[in-house]
Amino acid sequence: ANMIKAGLILMMGEENRSRIRLDSGEGIEILYKLMGYGIPADLVPVTDTGNVKTKHLVQWIKVRKAIESNSKKSPDDSIIECPFMNDVCFRFGKAYTSHPGTMMFRGIMENYYHEHSKARSKEEKAAITWTIMGAVERKGGRFLTWDNRGWWVELKDRAQIRVKVAVAMKNYSKNIQALNNVQHSACSTYQFERQDMRKRKRVEGETGDTTKCCSRPADVI
Repeated sequence: ANMIKAGLILMMGEENRSRIRLDSGEGIEILYKLMGYGIPADLVPVTDTGNVKTKHLVQWIKVRKAIESNSKKSPDDSIIECPFMNDVCFRFGKAYTSHPGTMMFRGIMENYYHEHSKARSKEEKAAITWTIMGAVERKGGRFLTWDNRGWWVELKDRAQIRVKVAVAMKNYSKNIQALNNVQHSACSTYQFERQDMRKRKRVEGETGDTTKCCSRPADVI
């Protein structure tokens, strides 16, 4: 297998060698390696049993038909076939939370989390959400939402975008607080277990000393 891979790399030419990496192994091993490169396993068009997934292909054909039919009538740029790297995708699902633009968006929210949590008035919190929007837009990102017809649509209404950013920030704060509560509960449980262990050791030590004291008269007798 190594000889075959070496031969294939030599055939590809010197310019392409640095861009290509050949991996081999079982199907699960290959999926984990792809995830290490940032490729979600659920987007691979083949199942573990070798069946070809057609869901994304059918969706892509549907989007292309819609784009082509609209282009004949009037130019329509509202249909987005594929989000860009810095686009924020508002849609539930693991594949969309791992999108690079959405991950960047979470990183920006993390930077403003403490400032947002300390804000007392609605005006202060709204100003922070506007700042988060500006940080995304300065990176060339757009705010996209999923259309149930099968494609992405860019949000143009900035007030609507601000509401979605505010909801995302609120949910992020709830998740952080829940995580802190779990960690605090685990720490409290650990402290309680340590105290209980110390009490048990103390009781066992006292019981052991009493046994030794009580055993001496028996030895004398």
